Amino acid sequence: MNLLEFGPFRLDLRERTLSRAGEPLSLKPKEFDLLQVLVAKPGKLVTKEEILAAVWPETVVEESNLSVHISSLRRALGDSAAEPVYIETVPRSGYRFRAAVSEVAVSEVAVSPPAANSRFRLVSFSALFLAFITGAGWWFTNRTERRDSFWKATPLTASPGREVGPALSPDGSQVLYSVRARTADGKLDRSQMGLWLKNLASGTDERLTADLDFNPAWSPDGREIAFVRFVTNPKTDEDMANLVVRSAFGGGDRVVRALNYVGGLPGPGVQYTSDGQWILTSLGTGLLSGTPPAYLVAISVRTGETRRLLEPLPGSSGDFNPAISPGGDRLIFSRCLTGSACDLYTARVDGLRVEGRPARVTDIPSDVFRPLFLPDNSVLCSLGPSDSQTLWRTTFDFWGGHHSEQISPSEEDAVQPSVARLPDGRWRLAYVRNMVDLNIWRVELDGVDGKVIASAPLINSTRIEQNPAYSPDGSRIAVASNRGGPWEIWTCAVTGLDCRQLTRMGPSFSQAPSWSPSGLTLAFDSRPKGQAQIFTVPATGSPSSGTATAFTPDGLAGEDPVWSGDGHWLYFTSNRTGRFEIYRASTQRAFGGQVEPVTTTGGRLPRLSPAGDALVYRGPDRKYSVMNLKDRTQVELPSDLGLIGSPILVSSTLGYAYRVVDRRPFLCRFSVAAGTAENLLPLATLSRYNTLVRSPNGRQLLFVKNDRDEADLMVVDDIRR
Repeated sequence: MNLLEFGPFRLDLRERTLSRAGEPLSLKPKEFDLLQVLVAKPGKLVTKEEILAAVWPETVVEESNLSVHISSLRRALGDSAAEPVYIETVPRSGYRFRAAVSEVAVSEVAVSPPAANSRFRLVSFSALFLAFITGAGWWFTNRTERRDSFWKATPLTASPGREVGPALSPDGSQVLYSVRARTADGKLDRSQMGLWLKNLASGTDERLTADLDFNPAWSPDGREIAFVRFVTNPKTDEDMANLVVRSAFGGGDRVVRALNYVGGLPGPGVQYTSDGQWILTSLGTGLLSGTPPAYLVAISVRTGETRRLLEPLPGSSGDFNPAISPGGDRLIFSRCLTGSACDLYTARVDGLRVEGRPARVTDIPSDVFRPLFLPDNSVLCSLGPSDSQTLWRTTFDFWGGHHSEQISPSEEDAVQPSVARLPDGRWRLAYVRNMVDLNIWRVELDGVDGKVIASAPLINSTRIEQNPAYSPDGSRIAVASNRGGPWEIWTCAVTGLDCRQLTRMGPSFSQAPSWSPSGLTLAFDSRPKGQAQIFTVPATGSPSSGTATAFTPDGLAGEDPVWSGDGHWLYFTSNRTGRFEIYRASTQRAFGGQVEPVTTTGGRLPRLSPAGDALVYRGPDRKYSVMNLKDRTQVELPSDLGLIGSPILVSSTLGYAYRVVDRRPFLCRFSVAAGTAENLLPLATLSRYNTLVRSPNGRQLLFVKNDRDEADLMVVDDIRR
């Protein structure tokens, strides 16, 4: 049954075409799939669940996206929701195809005359030849550009602290930026905070504001600026974010709207539409415990009217940092399952109305990033793991495909790009160069699982060390590090010396090492094909390609592996169902063996107690819980634990964690049963994605400390097009 007819329409299932009275109609792939599902059951109800399972079998899709595709399909058929001829809506249930559907016998199919076929072949050949020439020209141009391009970056700022959030003026002559300075004890130095304006011709800096102001943006005509201002709520002592605009020529500030954001600086990004009438940003937080996903909005500059652009994925951190192309037909934004697992998404737009389902562009999970459109409608953004990101440019072709290419050096942590076209046609780029030095520190305790005696650095380099893990005998420590270039797994002696590279996975962001109980094998996650997978590697020997073995079958997602105490199971996180859950896989068979879920309502970052009888993990609301693995009962930990790193268990009732008190981080010890915590050690700065590890003898802890946290602004006067 390959040919079907209903009304004046003919549906060819084999060729995936739809025609009306012999005239071909254009349908998007998902619209064709949707029509095929409906016509398979004419006159019968097809539930939303059936449709979603058939059309999007491996993707979490909002019902609003289904409604968009139904509307688009109706338009193609000339149908009406109010008076349906073909597609009837069954409220709260699904849809019904009302027209009679008949099968067309092969003998009834008309054969095209030879002349028409010849003409068709000629047109097809011409089209293919044109596509080839276009593609070859694009390839040659890009190959030439890559061969001839150079990266000549010069500093714009060099002050202590962090200069962030650059925004080039439309003519490229000035740059707005924010300052984030800290005092010696790690607190924000408000005497230096605010927006600054740098004249690139004279090199002079002028302070514009003296408040907690971030993420500035220029209006297209350069006459106005918008930014996010944090003000302290006197009742809760929390910083609340407002969207503020002011004239670029001076004058007072005007609050356009509260952004309903409570969380860390610098808050949501803002961007003007090309007509200067709307500001694109996100509302809500989504990154803190108990907060719903952030969602994209357009806010009227003059009236504060707010239009919701898109629904976020349920259970995710949400959508952030939207921008619309200069031509006004494409939306770009970052969609985050969590704060450290974001991807770039794009969707077609008509004005401020999103058309169709957003498509993922990147497959390298990264921090929340700020994408922007270049003058030629390509996209620039930063990609990579925390504290080791590079700038990538993505171009889109006529057929909806895309091509991404790294344009900044791998050794430079480059984020938050801003681009302006100069009067002579060059493209000037400003960006933030992060200078971060994460190292492994060791804490000495006064006894087994006791209080802190002292802390000191253990594993140091000028690059980044994180995710430490003790070997079972306590003689070596595995870390994820980029000291050799790409992120790989290394092991060092317990003294912090004799560090050896163990893997050579290339630019795959290998991290999260975990030792097997025998000490002979390390599990870790890596992204050779974009999506994280679990690998194992012998814990001794030198690195070479092919030494790592995939533990999860090819294409099966998995990250954050943890061995069970008996070595029979490997616990890990996976989003194979569209939502992150904790699973465990048998290690007794090649490539993983039996896999079974541990959580059913969402979970990430599994950590086992030394005895293996309890599991601590982060739930979908970003709160941590302890699960008794014998009876699966759970206890929720206090909400202030684990905001800057995962708690660890030393028994089923006792653990260590980080907590923030009066805006300062502390290492603390907590009681599972009592739900209480005591601060043990104040910490000036920490990595955002910290790891806390207990030694096998229980007398030391390892943590990741940010020994340098500075950022300067850089400029490249000509990024080749």
